Amino acid sequence: KLKDATEMGGYFVCNGIERVIRMLQIPRRNHMMAMLRPSYTNRGPQFSNKAVAIRCVGPDETGATVVLHYLHDGTATVRILIRKSEYFIPVMLLLKALK
Repeated sequence: KLKDATEMGGYFVCNGIERVIRMLQIPRRNHMMAMLRPSYTNRGPQFSNKAVAIRCVGPDETGATVVLHYLHDGTATVRILIRKSEYFIPVMLLLKALK
């Protein structure tokens, strides 16, 4: 009754001690999550604090987290990790490549 359906964590009482658990370690698979994080502004001068992240998991259980960053000039970039290296690709470039 008292649980909010949009809450991404939980509030528990264990042995009389209040505990708050948040979903920060591994997000749900194939589920988008919008975030506001001030640390995203440290990635570059155009980066805002807004982003959307999705953890993509294939049928063979391999996973990758893809983050779409919103920039101050109204555009967006996609952050992709390949072999532990971080790459930022403009969204329009990806859309033109799919054509």
